[in-house]
Amino acid sequence: MEISSIKNHLKSADSKLASIIHDDELSWPIYSSPFESLSKAIVGQQLSVKAADTIYKRFSELLELQLTPESLDKVTDDELRGIGLSRQKTSYMRDLARYFSDPAKNDPSLWNGSDEEIIKELTSIKGLGVWTVQMFLMFDLRRLDILPLDDLGIKMGMCKLYDLDPKERGVKKKLEVVAEPWRPYRSVACRYIWRYQNNS
Repeated sequence: MEISSIKNHLKSADSKLASIIHDDELSWPIYSSPFESLSKAIVGQQLSVKAADTIYKRFSELLELQLTPESLDKVTDDELRGIGLSRQKTSYMRDLARYFSDPAKNDPSLWNGSDEEIIKELTSIKGLGVWTVQMFLMFDLRRLDILPLDDLGIKMGMCKLYDLDPKERGVKKKLEVVAEPWRPYRSVACRYIWRYQNNS
């Protein structure tokens, strides 16, 4: 479905959400492979955007812009530590490379499963939690109905827009109810919530 139709659905479903939906288009990042996308996610964990971008640039240069498990296998742990990766993240990168070194894991049909199946599959890799996989589903697989309530920006933005206390017990359940009318386009709604939170 075209984004204009999705926006019309969301505006009709929720008047408060409609107040923050604008006419400009949403941009979507493009990655060349799941390995590249997920390696970037690991690098960025618990870092500012600026720091994550700096270290990932070094990581890309270290692998000579060949962001594959095979290229990662050619560099040492000391080299990875030297560009700013922690010992733990270095271990996560190795586990990610082992996973994608299996030809069966590079079969495109792997990504045809349900959101829940993909979350279960990828969280078996060290360093990939539910939130990271939800971001992969939203931005790389373009899944349209993801609601990442463990994301601080989403939680705070929704609480601000709907006048809820983010510290209130059970607020997550309330946010799930708030987002129910957004189905089946909760991912797109969340893009507007992020922007609202960042700009307000």
